[in-house]
Amino acid sequence: MTEIVECFLCGKDISVDSCHYLGELGFICESCDAYLRVYAAMERRAECEMCTDFVDKDELTTYKDGENELSVCNGCAEYAAYIASPGDTMTNPYDTYQEQALKTAMFDNLPNGFPPMAYCALALGGETGELLEKLTLLRTHVTANTFETIREAGDVLWYLAALAHVSGYQLSTVFADEGTTRKLLDATDIPVRVGRVQELVKKIYRDDYGVPTPERRDALLGAMRDVGRALVDTCGRHAITLQDVMDANIAKLRDRRSRGVLQGSGDNR
Repeated sequence: MTEIVECFLCGKDISVDSCHYLGELGFICESCDAYLRVYAAMERRAECEMCTDFVDKDELTTYKDGENELSVCNGCAEYAAYIASPGDTMTNPYDTYQEQALKTAMFDNLPNGFPPMAYCALALGGETGELLEKLTLLRTHVTANTFETIREAGDVLWYLAALAHVSGYQLSTVFADEGTTRKLLDATDIPVRVGRVQELVKKIYRDDYGVPTPERRDALLGAMRDVGRALVDTCGRHAITLQDVMDANIAKLRDRRSRGVLQGSGDNR
């Protein structure tokens, strides 16, 4: 006959075969044991006061913002140092960003000879979806914050810069007409224009065998410019500048590269 004991935490009667013995404390059921493990793990973590991510307490550092001292993660500390550095004054921020961003590129060694242009176009669509999700949460004031939106916009910009590179363009060419008078776009315009980019890339591989005609290449540049305009305008509607996006993205990538976690999934790597 199986012995029945009492969980010292919740008081529930449990079988000895389905519980854990904690010495002087007595027995604990699996549910309470799992709760304590999660609680202990959370006790080892703390929230970054800049990006609100939870990280190990050992990964937090103190950042002085004026008279205030904030506990921030390594990525945010590097971001703050990056934007405060006088050496990062850019004569051409777009090309400087593209050059720095491509130092973390890994699409030149894709498996099975997968074309980098097609990869960048597909990834641009995926990152656009994640940005729209953050924008929706930001608009409804649920869980998201402005810094998370900046980071997702940075991922969209990274793949736009990468796509421009593999297409033979500098990012400054994509944003060449920025600042001219035109109709303002919003978040709903980004996926429409990214879809146009993907349609053109599809035709480059279907009809041009991966080598775009001059006409198709010009059309792709125009489509990338439309994505850039929509991204700039969407960020502007939330008081975010493209320079904010570029700075935060480079800082995040530098941090991930230093920790060897450029590849993988999830925001909180």
